[in-house]
Amino acid sequence: MGPMTQREEYRNFKNEINEVMEEMKSYTEKNEKLKEEIEMMRRTGLSKDEVIQKYKKTQKRTQLFKTKVEKRKLRTDLTNEERDEYDKLITRIEARELKEINQPDYEKLVLDTYK
Repeated sequence: MGPMTQREEYRNFKNEINEVMEEMKSYTEKNEKLKEEIEMMRRTGLSKDEVIQKYKKTQKRTQLFKTKVEKRKLRTDLTNEERDEYDKLITRIEARELKEINQPDYEKLVLDTYK
């Protein structure tokens, strides 16, 4: 198979955008809903640490993805429209980050749920 076309590359990128946004979304819920999700993970046998690790993994993936978007924005072969799209995407990620529960609050929620 030859190198990926720009369209294929963008389609893969779009899929990654959707995955990252979906993962982030689960940490923007109200505390009651987050507690329910933590409780479900507890029932499936995950330890407190595993639940917290899952949260940290999502945070790390978000940061890596944001960096990837910022790097793509610096490419010289982009049209102004494409550059604008990347700006909008970064704004969307940052807006969702602001709505996300922060790590200390999430860890407290996990500890409360596991009591």
